[in-house]
Amino acid sequence: MAYLVAYLAGRPVLDSIQSDQLGPSETVQVIAAIGALGSAIGMSTAAVSKAVALLIHARADMERARSGQPRSEQELEPGPGDEQA
Repeated sequence: MAYLVAYLAGRPVLDSIQSDQLGPSETVQVIAAIGALGSAIGMSTAAVSKAVALLIHARADMERARSGQPRSEQELEPGPGDEQA
């Protein structure tokens, strides 16, 4: 989604640059394009990092289950907000 916003914001600016007619009125479009591209890159990085973390956690759970080890202590003990009525 953020890549689409970056594309839509940057397209008129790129056309102006190609024809050597970039003026002060395109400042807002340039800032919006840079901001949208930065957001897109940040969200993509966060998504990849989270996916890798989930895969590592799942692999550790699978290895633990294969070896017959019990679940970790953190998973067994309910936290203060996990109390059930």
